[in-house]
Amino acid sequence: MFTPACAHGVVSGQCNDCLATTLATESAMLAALRQPAAVPARVLARVGAAVGALRAWHDAVLQARRMAAVAHQPGRYEWDLRYGEAGQALRTRRDQAEHTLAQFEAAAAVQQVEPTTIYAAFGGHPGHLAEGPQVAAWHPHH
Repeated sequence: MFTPACAHGVVSGQCNDCLATTLATESAMLAALRQPAAVPARVLARVGAAVGALRAWHDAVLQARRMAAVAHQPGRYEWDLRYGEAGQALRTRRDQAEHTLAQFEAAAAVQQVEPTTIYAAFGGHPGHLAEGPQVAAWHPHH
């Protein structure tokens, strides 16, 4: 029988570290939502969607790296994702998400709202995931 486990290897729902993280994230989200005058709900929704899109991009890149390791073809799948036709939709979503977050940060500066407080409500800003070193060496016509 399969029992789901968290990242710490503990049965889901029974890990104190995960529970503490979940509670902190929920508290931060509630704190951000208590600022309706500073950050409208539609803006919070857009920021949350953009953060989610960046996380989806990161997940896809990490999956491409795992696939390349299994296939012993370093850089192949990440190259496809970053430059090939197969990754176009994810790249478009990533670019739109980065644009949305840049707009939010500019508006937050004007409104004197700290973006990290809002990002905390969504688990933090995912940051930028640099291209893997093997990607440059990969050529699509091997």
